[in-house]
Amino acid sequence: MTKIRQKPIAKSFTLLLAILVFAFAIAVPVCGAAAGAAFEIPAEDGAVSVSATQDGQRVTLLLPESKVAEIVAANTDGTVTFDLSGVEGATVAVLPKQAVFSFNDLKLYVEVRLPQGAMTICEGAAASAAIQAGGDTLEVSLSAIEREALTGARAAAVRPGDLVVHTSVTSGGEEIRGFSGGTITVNVPYAGLPPAAAWHLSDTGETTKIAATYYGAAGRVSFMTLFTADFIVGRDADPGTPGLTAYGKDETAGAPPSGSTETEAEAGKASSAAPITLWIDSFRVVQGVAQSAEQNAGQGLAPGAGQDAAQDTAPGAGQGAAQNTAPDAGQGAAQDTTQQDTTQGTAQDTAPGAGQGLAPGAGQTVTELPAPPIAPRIINGRVMLPFRYLVQTLLGGEVAWDESARTVRAYIDGCRFTMEIDNPDLLVDGEPLNVGQAPVIADGHTLLPLRAFEAAVTKISWDEAARSVTIIP
Repeated sequence: MTKIRQKPIAKSFTLLLAILVFAFAIAVPVCGAAAGAAFEIPAEDGAVSVSATQDGQRVTLLLPESKVAEIVAANTDGTVTFDLSGVEGATVAVLPKQAVFSFNDLKLYVEVRLPQGAMTICEGAAASAAIQAGGDTLEVSLSAIEREALTGARAAAVRPGDLVVHTSVTSGGEEIRGFSGGTITVNVPYAGLPPAAAWHLSDTGETTKIAATYYGAAGRVSFMTLFTADFIVGRDADPGTPGLTAYGKDETAGAPPSGSTETEAEAGKASSAAPITLWIDSFRVVQGVAQSAEQNAGQGLAPGAGQDAAQDTAPGAGQGAAQNTAPDAGQGAAQDTTQQDTTQGTAQDTAPGAGQGLAPGAGQTVTELPAPPIAPRIINGRVMLPFRYLVQTLLGGEVAWDESARTVRAYIDGCRFTMEIDNPDLLVDGEPLNVGQAPVIADGHTLLPLRAFEAAVTKISWDEAARSVTIIP
């Protein structure tokens, strides 16, 4: 048998082929892993770099506490900036909710730059969004909408050359439309002719004009909004007609987007105008016309200027210390709990009459509000109310509970509050304040001192005789 010898060139080709097959085999999983590999994006105009990962259009920012501290230390202008403008295909930036809270507590704005524009979230809007967040992250999105993708009246509202942008903030799969009066500034590229304006584009194709600032040298237009939505940016053919300073800020803007929390009254919630009265150890809460200061003279109105901190649940100057705290033994248990004897029944606890903290005049009515999950009580001289009920139902604010940090947060009419369980010191708009009584957990509910929210209401009045407190929002 004749042995055929393989030519060197054939051996070389076989070896090369084997190498290519092996290289392809190991390259496939490597390429798959690289899709989620971390990369760096600039923050603070390049002063800090932040690790991020990309999954399609979503870019997730990795912001541990150490990185947040580094960003804060580098900040010089009050706005924390994350620059994703160079990340191809990115339309969504995912930020940890806790990082947004940290920036907000320091009164820092948060700007996210994406390839098709930027969104700057003011501190109030950031607090509101983080408190409303149903998940651990906030997803900030800005993208362009092609005119061809619109239909019907929406398509008809867009002129050739107009730019249509979609903005949104979501968490836990739910969109957050409104921010308790806080604003978002939208900044987008614009190559059209000046003067420029922006318009809110409704689902039905209606437009609402918004004042816009045109930066010709930079080729950009910016405008403000109180709600995330779809907007048109284009040439203003009628510059003599002013636009809103921010969409949703003026009554002429019409109804806010469906799902907004600012002006759509929710059933069962207190009105923002009329006084609210609650009674200690009672589940009754009413809203109506409270007694005037003259009627309440000597009955323990909340303190005015110069009165000490302990007087939030107590009478004015000159009234005794016994009236500043829960009743002592000499005052009898009946004053501290629901009256139960046959003469008084329960009427004094649940249906006070004249002189007991609420005195509507002829033709005036009061509205029964939903009962709290736990009755108000006095602890160490402080009126304590259930946190979520007080903030959401009575004051129309937003709340968040951080289980790991045992911290409660609230955002009410532009004011930000942060309190820790068992710590009497709280932060009001980032400023420390000692309220003399720490939040406590009782019967499964978090109770907070009412005085902690003085900054968010007009007045708090205490009626010692009726053992009631009246809040004027």
